[in-house]
Amino acid sequence: MIRILLSLRTWVRWLLTRPGSPNLAAGLSQSLVIWLIAAILVAALPAALPMAAQGLGLLVLLFPALGAFLLGLGAAMNWACLRASTGRRMSTPSCMSNRRTLGLGAAAVLSVFLLIGAGVSALSGYNYWQALHGERVTASCGLLYADVKEDVFRDREWWNPAVKIDDFGPIQTPGGTLNVDLLLITANQDEWAQVARAITAPTFNVRKGDFVYTLGRFGACTAALIRCSQGSAEQTASQIATLDGIAFVHPKLVLCLGGAFGASRQSQAPGDVLVSSCAVPYEHQKVCCGGLVWKWRGSELTAWRSAVDLFPSDRGWDFETLPGRRAIPQKGPIVSGEKLVNSAELKCVILQSCCPDAIGGDMEGAGVAVAANHEGIPWLVIKGVMDWGDGHKNDAFKKLASAAAVSYALHVLGSPQAPAALAGVAAGTAMRAPCACGR
Repeated sequence: MIRILLSLRTWVRWLLTRPGSPNLAAGLSQSLVIWLIAAILVAALPAALPMAAQGLGLLVLLFPALGAFLLGLGAAMNWACLRASTGRRMSTPSCMSNRRTLGLGAAAVLSVFLLIGAGVSALSGYNYWQALHGERVTASCGLLYADVKEDVFRDREWWNPAVKIDDFGPIQTPGGTLNVDLLLITANQDEWAQVARAITAPTFNVRKGDFVYTLGRFGACTAALIRCSQGSAEQTASQIATLDGIAFVHPKLVLCLGGAFGASRQSQAPGDVLVSSCAVPYEHQKVCCGGLVWKWRGSELTAWRSAVDLFPSDRGWDFETLPGRRAIPQKGPIVSGEKLVNSAELKCVILQSCCPDAIGGDMEGAGVAVAANHEGIPWLVIKGVMDWGDGHKNDAFKKLASAAAVSYALHVLGSPQAPAALAGVAAGTAMRAPCACGR
C-alpha cells in the first residue's frame, strides 16, 4: 500500500508539471464529477420510490442502471487519462518503473467502485420490485388467487345467506335509548348479511335518524347491527354511524366487521383475519413536487389494550378458507382512508409514507376509531383479507373475508363469559395498546 501511495504521488507530481497536464487534469476532474453524479443516482433510488409509485412506474429502475453506466464511463475516462499520462512519450524514469504498480492500483480502485455501484443497483432494483410486485405468490399460498372462481365456495353455509332486514321484524320507532354490549358496524350488503346471519332471537328493527338498527344477540352478547356507507367522511359513513350508534345504544365495545385489503401476499391469504391494534388515517398527507412525494401528517388512532387482548391469536378457532387451508388471525396497525385501493403503486406510497408495518387497510376503520375515541368507548376493527389492493382485486373473496371476520368474532364472543369480559374491556379504557408503525 505504501509503495502504491508513493508511486501515485510521483505520478501526480509528474502529471501536473508536464506540458499537457491541464487537459489531463480536466479529464480526471470530469470523470470524478461523473462518479459523483452516479453515486447520487444510485443512492437516491430508495427515496425515489414514492415518485415511481406516483406514476413513473418501472422507469425508476433506470436510475441504478444509469448510475452503473456513469460509473463505467468515469472508469473509462480515468483509464484514458492514465493511458495518456503513461504512454510511450512519457520519459520520467520513476513513473516508467512504477507504471505496472499504478495500473494495478487504479484497476483495483475502479473495480471496487464498479462492484459497489452494481451491488447497490441490484439491491435497489430488487427492493423496488418486491415493493411494487407484492402480488407474486409463493409456494405456501398453493395457487394463484387471481384465478380462483366463486364456484369454489358455493357449498359453504355462508356463501349466500338469505337474510333480509325484514326477517328481523318490522322497523319500529324507538321510545328512548337502549343499552347493549356490542355495536356492530358494516359497510355494504355482503358484510351486513354475513353479520346478520349470526344475529339470533329475540330480534327487532329500530330506525333512529339515518340508520336502521337490528337488535338481537351476537354470540352470548346483546348487539345492535347497523350498515353505513363506505368510507368515513360522508353523512351516513362510519364516523357518523358510530357517533349516532353510541348515543343510541350505549355499547361497551364498537366492532367494525367486514373485508379489507391485506398488506402482503407472501404472509397473508384470503380469509385471514386482521385485528387492529390501531388505525392510521392516510388521507392527511402533504403532497409535494406535483404529487410525486407524499408526507404523512396525521396521527395514529390507538385501540385500547383491553379490547385488543380480548381477541387472542387463538389456535382453537377453526375456519376453512380454501380447501385444506385454515384462516389465521393477525394483529397489527391498519391504514384507513376514503380511497378504494386497487393499485400497487398507490398502496406502496400509502404504506411507506404512513405505516410500513401495517397489516392491511380499509375505508371505515379511521371513522370508527375517531368517533369511539371521542366518546371514550373501546373499539376494534376486525376484517378478513379479501384482496391486496394491488390491481388484481377479485370479488370472489368478498364474502369469504366477511364470513371469516364474523366467525372469529363469534369464536371469542360466543362464550358465556363474554358479557363479563366486555364489562372488563369497558373498565379498561384508560389502557391503550401500543401501535408501532415502523416509521
